[in-house]
Amino acid sequence: MYKNHLTLQDIHIGDWVQEYSEITDKLSIPMYVSAIFENGDVYLDFNGNESDVWEEEIENIVPIQINEDILKGFGFEHDKDIGGFFLRVGDRELYVHRFQYDLSMWVLQFGDNVQYTPTCRNIHELQHAYYEYTHDPLVLNWKGV
Repeated sequence: MYKNHLTLQDIHIGDWVQEYSEITDKLSIPMYVSAIFENGDVYLDFNGNESDVWEEEIENIVPIQINEDILKGFGFEHDKDIGGFFLRVGDRELYVHRFQYDLSMWVLQFGDNVQYTPTCRNIHELQHAYYEYTHDPLVLNWKGV
């Protein structure tokens, strides 16, 4: 069991997470949640996988902490003008930059809207904030770093 694991209430289908392996004491590549079961099992998958999904217990599911490499790996582009990153999603733009009072937190901005600027630490939280604002899922693809 990973000490800072997620709970079933923390995740939704499509959220990007990582699996913790007790054998290697390492985290997996980023994978998205493809199924959640009441007994605590979670199915994970990744882009380009053409075989069976990974089945894992929720106690081994870990959030992906946001950092510059993770954002680039999910296709965000660096914007020197804002000192952060942005992602175009259809006709929308999502901006992400570090929170000045807590560098482990990231501020989200949806286009020009500065009235709703949630903060988050993890990719799945970013996905949830996007959904809360747009009512559309934020479909990300892991491209690697």
